Amino acid sequence: MVCFRVYNCKYPAKDDSKDDDDDDDNVLENENFKLYWNCSILTDKTIPFNRPDITFMNKKAKNTFLIDMAVPNAHNLAKTITDRQNKYQELAKEICAMWKQNAAQVIPAVI
Repeated sequence: MVCFRVYNCKYPAKDDSKDDDDDDDNVLENENFKLYWNCSILTDKTIPFNRPDITFMNKKAKNTFLIDMAVPNAHNLAKTITDRQNKYQELAKEICAMWKQNAAQVIPAVI
């Protein structure tokens, strides 16, 4: 189990004058952390699976977590976990190189 604690997160109030299609609505960021959701991650080389459900980056520890949600049937549980981990391994390696991260971990959140 992985637990995330974000201390002293202060985000500016949403500006209603912005366009609703703006990608900034899919990113929360402060000096320690960056959280993306519903965003494709652009890489130097073409990676077929580049859109995890949630991408959480700890800037100080230089760790990134790629979180992918799934709700499988009960008999597909183990297969779903393995598939989700394998699906984003190439993206995790590319993120380490591009963003100069110490580690990028794939976390399948299977409910």
